Amino acid sequence: MRRELWLVFAAAVALYLPTARYGIVQDDRAIIASNPAAHSIGVALRAFDDPYWPRETGAGLYRPVTILSYAVDWSVSGGRPGWLHLMNALWHGLATVLLVMLLARWLPTLGAVAAGLVFAWHPVHVEAVASLVGRAELLAAVGILGATLAARRGQWVVAVLCAALAMFSKEHGVIAGVVILLDRWLQGSDERPYPRGFWIALAMVTLGFLAAWFAVGWVGESDEAAVFYDRGTWGRLAIALPAVLRAALLLIWPASLSVDYNWDWSFSRAFRRSRSGAAAARLRSRLPLVLPRSHVCRRQTCSFRRGSFWRSAICISRWRCRQWSSGGVRLGSRRDAVCVLPRLPWRSS
Repeated sequence: MRRELWLVFAAAVALYLPTARYGIVQDDRAIIASNPAAHSIGVALRAFDDPYWPRETGAGLYRPVTILSYAVDWSVSGGRPGWLHLMNALWHGLATVLLVMLLARWLPTLGAVAAGLVFAWHPVHVEAVASLVGRAELLAAVGILGATLAARRGQWVVAVLCAALAMFSKEHGVIAGVVILLDRWLQGSDERPYPRGFWIALAMVTLGFLAAWFAVGWVGESDEAAVFYDRGTWGRLAIALPAVLRAALLLIWPASLSVDYNWDWSFSRAFRRSRSGAAAARLRSRLPLVLPRSHVCRRQTCSFRRGSFWRSAICISRWRCRQWSSGGVRLGSRRDAVCVLPRLPWRSS
């Protein structure tokens, strides 16, 4: 089995080796390039009580282990982006190996390797591996898979430490205990039960992380996704459930991947709020992917003006607007939305 594990590791890493030529883009700038905690191990350790996003952004979240991993890489490489991208590829390879080891319990070796290769090469993983801020997803995956495998082998301390790695890398890691419990249930009643002390330790780590997240990472209204603003429970479910279905379908048929899934929502909102469908269609046709001039919004609502499409703005988030010109593609992110002021023929320059 060792040879097969090296095979899937090499396959997972080799696919993303070209990312070593990539630079720092989008959220990488605020989280890594402009963040002193990501440049020094000592500063990163002292910043364990700081939120993931810089405090001035008000975006919150709590992922200190992810920041620490950037600090280690920055110290080793002198801040070269290629090294950080390479480390993302290595973390992806490790996650793939752990998955194959878990699946080998129920699948033959060939089946487990095939599943690992599908996981390694699946297109939906591109954002998590090729983007430096995707490190949080990679560490969380390694932590959850490692904790499950360690618990299966009776390595209780290692399992708790891996679960802590997952949680303090990204908040999704809180499901580590659930995954371990599910894996134990799938093993059947013939296996010896996990000791009570292990479950208590795992629960204490989980509660400790939740306490730290609410104390440091929770920032109130800013934690609410922009698409949910001014919507009730049923309105949010009407948006969230189709999004979950779409994400599930992308796992099966990843033919419509996008760097920013907020665009469809923004356009549909523009159509719903407009009085003239024909005018809205004209507006959409005037929004090319490469925008010569646009506005980035931060912390302020940009209004969609019904009667004058030549001055309209499609805005995804309540962020302060500032002018932004680059002549290239503006790639949106979860916290940075784009207000597009289209330059239409009847608009004065």
